[in-house]
Amino acid sequence: MPCEEREKTVVKTIKARIKGRMIEPLEALELPEDGEVTVTIEYEPPGRRTPGERFKAAAGRWDGLVDAEALKRSIYRDRLVSSRRTVRG
Repeated sequence: MPCEEREKTVVKTIKARIKGRMIEPLEALELPEDGEVTVTIEYEPPGRRTPGERFKAAAGRWDGLVDAEALKRSIYRDRLVSSRRTVRG
């Protein structure tokens, strides 16, 4: 029985950007012209970010909306007010 030689399937994971109906690779691919590939899409919706990413995205959003120094003074002033009852012995 003759042994049939096959080329191994090459699997490579890349990042790509969607432009209209096209998938544009973000890195060079060494594939033959007019070759066919199988594409598996792993998509993470834009709203699903990690807590760290959400924190970084929010940085600077309050700029100009809140007087940060006045807010800090108010917080520290409120910390000086005691809401505990006096303990009598």
